[in-house]
Amino acid sequence: MKPDAYKVWAQPTHIYVKVHRYQRDGKLYEVSEIAYYVIAYPPKKLEWQVTVPVGFRTDFASIPRMFQHIISPIGKWSSAALFHDYIYSKQFEGNISRKQADDMFYVLARHCHTNAVTAWVMWACVRMFGKWSWKK
Repeated sequence: MKPDAYKVWAQPTHIYVKVHRYQRDGKLYEVSEIAYYVIAYPPKKLEWQVTVPVGFRTDFASIPRMFQHIISPIGKWSSAALFHDYIYSKQFEGNISRKQADDMFYVLARHCHTNAVTAWVMWACVRMFGKWSWKK
């Protein structure tokens, strides 16, 4: 199992995402400044422009509490997790498939300097368990 190679035109390391803590049934954060992503997949001539609006709520990486001592919900991958949560919440009107969203999460996490093993483990988990959140 391996994610497809997407090219990220807007480097997530240059995207500034300002959030403030928002409490509701656990740890949620509310975006207080717009996050903008442009992602392309040249082999199929695909490009997506995604804007995460102010007010969007996220838990960043949805890591079960019992595993949070291994991988924190917040880290270098936070920008990738915000993007992924937003795509899942909107289902993107059929323009982005679940697999594409999961693969883009991996690529964004790597661009945010998440090491390859951690990014792959997180990607594999969203591939295995994300189906319950997709099309809810």
